[in-house]
Amino acid sequence: GIIMKNLKYIISGIVVIVLGIGGYFILNKKHAPKPVAKHPYDFSGPCPGEIKTMKMDDNLMDGVISEGQNYKLIMSYYWCNPVKAGDIVLLRFSQTLDPVVRKVYAVPGDDFKVYYNSKQNGWNVDVNEETVMVRKAPYFFGASNPKLPPPLKLLEKSRDGTLLDREIIIFSEVPPGNRDSGTLGVVNLNDVVGKVEVVK
Repeated sequence: GIIMKNLKYIISGIVVIVLGIGGYFILNKKHAPKPVAKHPYDFSGPCPGEIKTMKMDDNLMDGVISEGQNYKLIMSYYWCNPVKAGDIVLLRFSQTLDPVVRKVYAVPGDDFKVYYNSKQNGWNVDVNEETVMVRKAPYFFGASNPKLPPPLKLLEKSRDGTLLDREIIIFSEVPPGNRDSGTLGVVNLNDVVGKVEVVK
């Protein structure tokens, strides 16, 4: 009865709603912001990718790579190869700042524990129950105040002390370092541009 009499109005209403929704998406698509240009270190090509010659631009890896020294970079190496402790990598830690060369100290599945060392006025980290050492001394980082834990300590708690898939810990060779896990915390392997090999 009533439904049949008003059926054409109901159908007309549905058609108007569908056309309205369709028009909204079409107009929004035309006015949608264009995607941001690809960052020069966002490399998503074949693995391993292009091999580049780069120049070291800081002195935080002295003893491994000196400032101004050339090194070989294998792009996208870790999309088809496992990362290993001891690997030297190029980390893209920012979309606006240049990437940095650092050394891997812990890989996915490794246990890590961060704790304050009053003798060094800084924080140390154990990986698989062994203290990370640099130049025969524990690597230290973070604030000299034991009440100000570094990001790595906070991430230890959230991960129950075990690195997740594609997570690594990296440090420089000169403590307390900079732009490494001492300041950044756990690093995602997806942000690693590639593997670094020293040019002798």
